[in-house]
Formats: sequence, structure tokens, C-alpha cells
Amino acid sequence: MVYSDCIIYHGDFDGVVSAAFVVLGRGASEALLLPSEPFTVDRTLKKISAEGHFSRIFSADIAPNNRKSEMTRKFIHDCSALCDTFYLYDHHHGWENFKTPGNCELSVDVAAKSCAGFLFKAMWPKGGWPAGADVLAADADIVDSGGCDGISDDGGLIFRALKSNLRDESIREAALRYIVSGFFDLSAREFLMKRAVLYDEILKKSLELQARATEPSPGICYVDTDGEVCDMTAVIRECYKKYNIVIIEYATTGNSFYVIATRDPEINILEKLRIKSGSRYRVTVPKRDLRDIIAKLTS
Repeated sequence: MVYSDCIIYHGDFDGVVSAAFVVLGRGASEALLLPSEPFTVDRTLKKISAEGHFSRIFSADIAPNNRKSEMTRKFIHDCSALCDTFYLYDHHHGWENFKTPGNCELSVDVAAKSCAGFLFKAMWPKGGWPAGADVLAADADIVDSGGCDGISDDGGLIFRALKSNLRDESIREAALRYIVSGFFDLSAREFLMKRAVLYDEILKKSLELQARATEPSPGICYVDTDGEVCDMTAVIRECYKKYNIVIIEYATTGNSFYVIATRDPEINILEKLRIKSGSRYRVTVPKRDLRDIIAKLTS
């Protein structure tokens, strides 16, 4: 199939809803849909390049790479070279550090709680939005702020299905079909329901991980997942009941990382850790001396 459009999106709840909003709001129903992350856009570029030239390329909820800024710079320029117009939508900090080519339209609102929430307001400022878009935008605001209480039934179904296996592309595809259909695609709904059931056991294990928590410094919680499959957001949410800052250690593809999050609106993790891009409330960094990180967080 020859695609005229391409949508690159973050593979989490906010990113999936954002991608659906681009399809619905920008008439990109025949787009090539590619999930990605800030640290894997180089691989995504290879897939885009193999397809040739596009009329439009959209990037939704892909934050700047806070470890390798050159990867993000290359992503911007290569995407711009592979299409007539490159639209970049996001709500993370750090885009002010990059220059964009003339055919790149950069739309970023760092005050937005989610990319989907930002896109909803930008695409349908006068109403007339597709069925359920307003509800999913509100859900994305809740989820991307680290919560899940109060989200809609459909939002909860999509959230739980995605969380059952974040690497399963078929779940994202079903979620996109379900949203774009206005929640009328029953085959997509049935598929999501089967996957959502699998999340319940993951959530149970995630909440049990909180028992491993230690307090290396007053108000700071540290949890080592030790290879356990878990929902890190659920672990963070549980730890927030007692701590202002949560540090979770996990490993993937042979590398170890820390997810660092805070519930305190007065704490800017980006500033504390001297990171140029991302969310001020939650970041992922390569594992290093935990004492150094705690010293920066408490300074």
C-alpha cells in the first residue's frame, strides 16, 4: 500500500489517543501508523525511509531525547526531508532547544497535562468534535498525570488493555480502530476486553511491589522491580500515598534505568537533575549512582 501520510506516536495511552485525534482531526485515515519512543526514533526513521516520500508526517507525544539530543535533531530534519510538511505535536519540555526546517510546523504546549488534551483543544476549539473525543482528552489528562481514578469506561478499557502488554502492537492497533470508530467497532472492543483481563494480575503484582520500598532519604521512596513485569505507574501511585518522590529501578534490553516521579507540584525534576527535556513531574534516566540522584533531588 502507498501511504500519503505517516503518524509517529508514543505507544502509551496518551500517545494512542493523540494518534487517533490526528487521524480524526487532520483527515489522516489512510496513514502509516508507527509507534515509537524518544529513544527509538532512529529505528522508526528507518521504517519511514523505506516507504519513500510522504505528503504529511505527523509526530504526536514524542518527547525530545533527554540523553541524545542529536537523535532528536536528526529525527526532525530527516522527517522534514521525507515529506512536504512535518507536523510535530507535543506537551513536553525541551523543544525550545531545537531549530526546525521551514516545512516543520512545531506545536507544543508545555502547560498541557497531556498531548491528547492539547490536541483536542487545538483541533476542535469551537466544538463539533468526534464522538467521545472530549471524554478521552480528559482521560489522557488524568492518565498522563500519573492517575487512573475517574477515567471513563472506554478509557479504562483501552488503558488496561494497553497496560497488559506495552510491546503488543496489535493492542494499539485495536485501540486506534476503536477510538476512530467512535467506539462502534465491536470486534476491536472484544479484542481489547480480552487483553484488559490480563492486566488485572499485572496490577496485583505491581501493588505488591510496594512492600519492597525503602526510604533512602526522608520523603523519597526507592523500589527495585528486580525483573518483575509490572505497571510502574501503579507502583508510583501506590507509593505516593506515603512519599513525595518515587524512584523505580527496572531493566530492559540489557540496560538498567530509573523512573523518577513526584507528586509535589513545587518540585521540577528536570531542573533538579539538570535534564533539558521531558516532563517536569516524571523522567526516565539511565541507572547511575543513586546517592548522586538523591543529592540532586534534595538540594
